Amino acid sequence: MKHLLSIGLIVVLTQVFFACGDDDSDFIARGDDSSLEDDSSDSDGDEDSSESKSGSSSSRKGSSSSSGGSSSSAGSSSSRYTYDVSKIEKGTFTDKRDGREYRTITVDGSIWMAENLNYAPASSLGCHQDDDKDCTKYGRIYTWGEVIDSTKSYCGYNIVCDQPLQGICPDGWRIPTRGDWVALLSKFYGSTPSFYEYKGLAPALFSKDNASSYQGTDDYGFTVAIPEKGTNKSAALNFFTATQTSGSENIRPYFMVFDSKNINDKATTNFAFPAALRCIKGDLVPNLNNPTTTFGVRGEDRKVCNGAEPNSSLSTRACNKNGENKCSIYEDGSLKINGKYMYLEANGKKACPFEWHIPSVSEWKDFLAYVGGECFAGFTLKAQKGWGDDYAFDAFGLGIKPTDGDEARFLIGGSKKGEITGSVVFAKGSNIATIKDDTANVSGLLCMKGRLKDDTLSYMNPELEYGEFTDSRDNRTYKTINIGHTKWMAENLNFETDSSVCFGGYHGNTTFSCVRYGKFYRYEDALTACPAGWRLPTKEDFDTLVYIATPYKRASTLVSQENETYKGNNSSGFSLIMMGYIWNGRDDFGDTATYLWSSTELNDSLVYTLVAYKGTYTDTANVAKANAIRDTKFNVRCVSEEKVVYGYKGTYGTLVDERDGHEYRTIEINGTTWMAENLKYESENSTCKRDSCDIYGLHYSFPFTSLVIDPLCPDGWHISTTADWDSLLAFVRANDSATYALDLRYTFRWPSYNQGTDKYGLGVIPNTCYQDNSGYDIVNVRDEAVACIGAEDVENKKGYYYIMSSNGVNSVRKNVYKRSIDSDRYRFGIRCVKDK
Repeated sequence: MKHLLSIGLIVVLTQVFFACGDDDSDFIARGDDSSLEDDSSDSDGDEDSSESKSGSSSSRKGSSSSSGGSSSSAGSSSSRYTYDVSKIEKGTFTDKRDGREYRTITVDGSIWMAENLNYAPASSLGCHQDDDKDCTKYGRIYTWGEVIDSTKSYCGYNIVCDQPLQGICPDGWRIPTRGDWVALLSKFYGSTPSFYEYKGLAPALFSKDNASSYQGTDDYGFTVAIPEKGTNKSAALNFFTATQTSGSENIRPYFMVFDSKNINDKATTNFAFPAALRCIKGDLVPNLNNPTTTFGVRGEDRKVCNGAEPNSSLSTRACNKNGENKCSIYEDGSLKINGKYMYLEANGKKACPFEWHIPSVSEWKDFLAYVGGECFAGFTLKAQKGWGDDYAFDAFGLGIKPTDGDEARFLIGGSKKGEITGSVVFAKGSNIATIKDDTANVSGLLCMKGRLKDDTLSYMNPELEYGEFTDSRDNRTYKTINIGHTKWMAENLNFETDSSVCFGGYHGNTTFSCVRYGKFYRYEDALTACPAGWRLPTKEDFDTLVYIATPYKRASTLVSQENETYKGNNSSGFSLIMMGYIWNGRDDFGDTATYLWSSTELNDSLVYTLVAYKGTYTDTANVAKANAIRDTKFNVRCVSEEKVVYGYKGTYGTLVDERDGHEYRTIEINGTTWMAENLKYESENSTCKRDSCDIYGLHYSFPFTSLVIDPLCPDGWHISTTADWDSLLAFVRANDSATYALDLRYTFRWPSYNQGTDKYGLGVIPNTCYQDNSGYDIVNVRDEAVACIGAEDVENKKGYYYIMSSNGVNSVRKNVYKRSIDSDRYRFGIRCVKDK
């Protein structure tokens, strides 16, 4: 309780303290209030915000004259302030609205009225008590609402007023900001004091004709005239500024307040508080070094942007400022702004080149926000020439010039290539970049590097060719990719079901997450979610995908280069975006893993899935078992019922061996017809080495009995000879010496990191080289996968074999080697060749 009484006493005493004093009862003491304008000045009092666009004393709509002599006055020599009064120019200005003439002073290029404004139509309080009837001595008394001219300035009670603020000042003049006052007073004072408390400065500015304690020396010709009597005498000691402060209750105006000796700034909650007004000439010149103070919303822009503030980081983001252009232009003519490469295309073009796109509305908004905001983009993006009197800095080097009369109009792209949804307009006399739905008469084109961010095409592999499929149920189009004999969707299914959900828990098809990443499904829904002609993949489909697309079972070949954190190379074109899975409504493993349902069940609760995991130290892809419980949701990739051609794309012939009924595929290569499979004819010297003789054929020992009564090959065919092989190898080497061994291999059976292309249809498979007394492969070529095919040198009655390997043992991985057979203990596969 004692603490509460103490606090209450402090509050009461504080209120009493601030309620007392010399004419300050309506002002708010300094505290937690924050100014809505950052207009602090440098120590020398020279502040950018107070510079005028024109340093001359002429006005667009007023007339003035200037005399450049010294303005020294009696007593100035004894002043303790050191500003050189010889620098001050005196002049006059005539307000064309009422013909009234005002004295002016020019201080370092800033032209101030040297007497209070006396514009009668705006004043409801009239003159001071001992003034003339037309207020010629002390000027008129105004309220805040009268000074700002709220209708014209689009501001008022508790509303921020954008700078520059003309208010009731004549055309070409404006209400000075607190920063303008600080700059002026600091020059006279010799420095900028703490809290802007100019102690002892007031008499140097007071008129010599003032009575009693307000009589001054008027050292600088500013002539602050104070009436001797009157209930509103304090109004002559208080001067409006255009600056406002925000506190806990409302927005309040700042005043520069004089007493008999000192000057400082204060704010008041009394909007009817009377004060005087001194106007300053010229515009508030925008400055990239201080954009939040100097840019301001001007003219008719206030109808849309009143109260807006530019991005405070402009001063560091701008690359063209202070007379130095540091904006980098790349060889293709583009600029890099906020991490995005962009350039202006020639007028009239409607499309960007390959790998570039027209920015979408979201990309335009992000871009405009970065360069200052939509209300200030005209300042920063317009070229410095071509816009008349507009302030234009070309702060980022883009140099936008008018494309359509007094405007520059640019296209806004949609989510699909070639789609146009609107335009961005820069107009003469305005600093706003206006986003419109109108697409007519647009000549400007801004291109941004990369594929459309709102389109799934952006995470495909640009080096590969994709197909398309449109789901007739919801008219959504999917990219497709052929991998092996299977046509896959190259993006996740996005069809809405009762249980489907997007990443983040969203439903429907309108959010960015749904459009870009597809949906998650429970297993029961996944089984029937694919469209007609498509189905959920089987375990075998996933096994084949992993075999073909992921050498060494690395997920990076499946993962898109656009994946947020752990980027893949997407060499397969499968284009996975790692989105994790959803369990019990919670997202898990987002950006590091992907789980895809298959239709193959291990038992009542376990289902095979494709699991791809990409992390800092992990890069794996495999087919695993997952628990298909009710609340688990994975993504779905559908496969087409239609098989695609993979490997050899030509046509096979057929050979039926009448001796045992075996049917063989045959292929013609460079005029020679070969069996496209290993021989399966049983003889006294044949052995079945592999688990399936139907796949790998039989192994035979040398001599191969080609010249005896019962030959191995069918009638009209012979065991391949060294001449046949030498001719074949010369032909395929000539076509591609680097890959010829792989081109002869079958597309499957070999390890995935060393697959064949089967370019010629010969289909060599790893049947091994068999040593019959031990059951092992030949020692000097023992390897993970080996193909050995026997051949005869008929003329010299010698045996040879041709060997291919999957690893680097004896450097046979990328080559085909010919070796002699020196023992009947070794057995080899046989390919028969048609007699010519």
